[in-house]
Amino acid sequence: MTVVRRKVVGLVTTLLAVSVGAFLLTSLLPGDPAVAILGQNGITPQALAAVRHQLGLNQALPLRYLHWLGHVLQGNLGYSYVQQQSVSSILTTHLPVTLELVVVSTFISLVLAVPIGILSAYRAGRLTDQVASTLTFVGLAVPTFVVALVLVLVFAVDVHVFPASGWVPLTGNPAQNIRSAFLPSFALALPQVAILSRV
Repeated sequence: MTVVRRKVVGLVTTLLAVSVGAFLLTSLLPGDPAVAILGQNGITPQALAAVRHQLGLNQALPLRYLHWLGHVLQGNLGYSYVQQQSVSSILTTHLPVTLELVVVSTFISLVLAVPIGILSAYRAGRLTDQVASTLTFVGLAVPTFVVALVLVLVFAVDVHVFPASGWVPLTGNPAQNIRSAFLPSFALALPQVAILSRV
């Protein structure tokens, strides 16, 4: 029980430290959020004061943190003035896409990694194993966003097999959904293929 208690205390401490760091990073950035919200045309001293009061920017930094943390613990993650909706609704909208990318990329990585790993083990020390090892290191070294850009350039811009952007829900059109999900999922899967094939 003592080990579990230590783990829980460590987890809570880490989460608090991360929350303090994230809050300080956003709070200490140069610029005034009230000015960004109002825009250059609608700035008056009264409007600035009203927005700063509404956001709690006129409070001391520790009080602002406690106020923010209280809202987060209640599930209120704030409001996006760029997209004009709550952060929770934005996350809820994009969560199904993220989950699908995770599932599809995991499936692709397993389908590719298991045969590569078996073949490398079966031909250990031979040319096949050396090629697989080299490709593994390349897969780990190249950043995912670079792989994604190359895949879009080749398979979307040049060959026109997959769409370059956009997303079709699975419930709308399953075939188009797979086409829109494949390139990002494949880009996410490649580093996992490198790791899992070695394992």
